[in-house]
Amino acid sequence: MKTIKFLTALLFTFCLATNSFAGNNPNKNQKKIFNKIGQYLNFSNIENTKTDLSFVLVEIEIGPDGQLVVKESCGNPGLQDYVTTQIEKIRLSGSENIIGQTFQYKIEFQE
Repeated sequence: MKTIKFLTALLFTFCLATNSFAGNNPNKNQKKIFNKIGQYLNFSNIENTKTDLSFVLVEIEIGPDGQLVVKESCGNPGLQDYVTTQIEKIRLSGSENIIGQTFQYKIEFQE
């Protein structure tokens, strides 16, 4: 459990450091992407995945065509494939200024 908390803190810190030097507003971009991800995740489709580890950490890179590419993921094994598949269906329009940037998210599944 200490490892998970440490990884979460490390990813959050890395996320802030990575995006703080961008020429655009990282918080606005992160919120835009996170809202888009939320539109693609349907939590009612998930069966029997409620455990102590009901989250997925993902590192996402913005591809040249605006497609989200999951570079790394960890967390609940039953949720990782679903989250990765759904995220990689997303293509952002007007994303020229964030191509190649990476973002990290913790996606929690709660009843």
